[in-house]
Amino acid sequence: MVKARGKIAVMWTAIFLFGIPGLVFFASRAESAPRDIVVAQALDAFEAGPVINNSPAAPEVKVDPADYYFLVPENKEHSFNAGYEMYSYSYVETVDQDRFMDLKGDYTGYFIDYAYRPTLGSNDEYVPDEYRLEGRIATGDVDYDGSMKYAGLEDSMYELRGLIGKRFVLWKQIVSAPYLGIGFRNLLNKASEMPATGSGDDQTWSGYDRESRYMYFPIGADFRTSLRGGWGLDLNVEYDKLIWGEQESHFEDMQNVDGNNVGWDKMTNKQHGGYGIRSSLKIDKELTPRMSLFVEPFFRYWHIGDSDIQAITAGGLDVCDDDGCWGGREPENDTKEIGVKMGVGF
Repeated sequence: MVKARGKIAVMWTAIFLFGIPGLVFFASRAESAPRDIVVAQALDAFEAGPVINNSPAAPEVKVDPADYYFLVPENKEHSFNAGYEMYSYSYVETVDQDRFMDLKGDYTGYFIDYAYRPTLGSNDEYVPDEYRLEGRIATGDVDYDGSMKYAGLEDSMYELRGLIGKRFVLWKQIVSAPYLGIGFRNLLNKASEMPATGSGDDQTWSGYDRESRYMYFPIGADFRTSLRGGWGLDLNVEYDKLIWGEQESHFEDMQNVDGNNVGWDKMTNKQHGGYGIRSSLKIDKELTPRMSLFVEPFFRYWHIGDSDIQAITAGGLDVCDDDGCWGGREPENDTKEIGVKMGVGF
């Protein structure tokens, strides 16, 4: 397992901070590359109107925005990106603004993206001309710090997204592509690996698996430009609105120190309030007209509010004592992922 280091996180943070001004600066300074010259000439011709050669026999030349959309990185009709990602992971629960527990560790995984962009583009500003499917899977080792401490729990997750967008020429060689869509995120924390401790009445039961599922509404934008020498930049910013969340606590996994099952049923809590924020800066190098390599530092964040409260049951019956019946909820929590993606584009 590759361990993320603080210096790497600081470096990627600096890249984010200087990403936007860098994007504008390099776009304004791009020169000498044939692709950049064609982009600039096409844009000037489109803004100025029809271009007619002084020769009487020369035909009228018209330039459509679609002629230069596809000279900017990631604007092929069909494109695929695939590769590897690594990131540091932090999950913290709070109760009454005090830390209740946290999970911290490192993840590694793989991703694949597909995009379809109609060749002719669209002059209708209300018609989408970018359709994307994205997926990723990852596994990690995390350390638990709460009612007990335990290192090396196994985590796994996957995420699926469908997006539609529209491309616009923002300025010179910068193309803006706002988008929206639907996303689904599933994470499994194998806390059942934590054993029961203590003895008699003074014991802590074993841990239990926890599954977290989010369905959300992403809305964001890409800002793309091409640089000389076949280089390209793609800055992404996105806001994610939680539509529906669900937390499954597998209490049926819990055992006492003797290895006997506690007898509780699985509890499912609903989550309705929450949001996410993510950003990345993709730097790609075109190797051939059909293939490129890229590196993409990223930051992802989720804030989820308190869930509803559900009764704790055993065999379908409420678990009660002299003080009343028991219930449970998923506390307010924050998730941060900071890392980098590396891959190949076709």
